[in-house]
Amino acid sequence: MNTPLTELGVGWKLAAMKSLAWRPRCLSGLLAALLTATGLIAQTTVSVPLLVGDSGKIDLGFFTGGSLLQISASGTGDLVDSRYQTNPNGSMAGAPGAPYLFTAAGAAYGAVSGFPSGDGINRFVGGGANYDFSGSGWMFAGKQTTDTTDPAAIRAGAIVGTFIASPSRGDWFLIGYGGTFSVPAGGANLFVAVNDSFSPDNHGAYSLSFTVVPEPSVVAMVGAGLIGLGCFRRRWR
Repeated sequence: MNTPLTELGVGWKLAAMKSLAWRPRCLSGLLAALLTATGLIAQTTVSVPLLVGDSGKIDLGFFTGGSLLQISASGTGDLVDSRYQTNPNGSMAGAPGAPYLFTAAGAAYGAVSGFPSGDGINRFVGGGANYDFSGSGWMFAGKQTTDTTDPAAIRAGAIVGTFIASPSRGDWFLIGYGGTFSVPAGGANLFVAVNDSFSPDNHGAYSLSFTVVPEPSVVAMVGAGLIGLGCFRRRWR
């Protein structure tokens, strides 16, 4: 009996789907079990008070060189008694009060003698400031420039990090709302802080969560284990 090609095509597809149907469920379950057992998907959440400046930086612990840290942050804080509220990247979380009106996006943003300057306008997306024109000056992290379009400028109130135990200005990097960060070769501790040169009048705290993504060799080992278990199950069935 001749079978139409269309029927053969449908039959082949159904057979293939049936033979592969167990794999997503099986592998996803094995992956979750293995990664949970090895701690590879464990997430840690810490509070980062806005009172924490560079001298009181928080040590998140030692991380293996070559691994990646996936970080996310949320919440809002207050740098000056409800007059200067910020998000984790240093943008404004509320309308500023005097004398911090220069923190509003589009406001006049003056130059500082002896340092690179911009066009005199606050062009930080969402506002904010990396220099306190009311008196406390530069923040401890980020490039010293009033060019608010410079990506190296880090705003006050932003979450910053460093892999250096005794960092200088250039050793800090912006964490902000988060991202993926590579641990230097040889491994290092990650320290976090809130970028502010004067913090006694700060209030509130951000929430920061991080997950360690292991170095490629560990991922390869786990992947090989998953493949081996998948093949074993297939033969057993």
